[in-house]
Amino acid sequence: MRTIWKFELTQPQISMPVGAEVCTFEFQGDVPCIWAIVESGAPKETRRFVIIGTGHGLPPVEECAYVGTQQQGQFVWHLFELL
Repeated sequence: MRTIWKFELTQPQISMPVGAEVCTFEFQGDVPCIWAIVESGAPKETRRFVIIGTGHGLPPVEECAYVGTQQQGQFVWHLFELL
């Protein structure tokens, strides 16, 4: 069954169902989270994410995919998935 799950980005590696499609990146309180459309019965895979502040260096473009940007007070954060 397809559904939306929340994943807290408290660690750089997250176990997600294979084929999970990230919908959004937001802070819930002080915790960075992503919400993804998943096939709930799918096997799990490990995916890696990194949050980078504005003005900080990025991984090489061929090693990451942009997911989204979120503001938290005076800070602006950018989420990338490491490929």
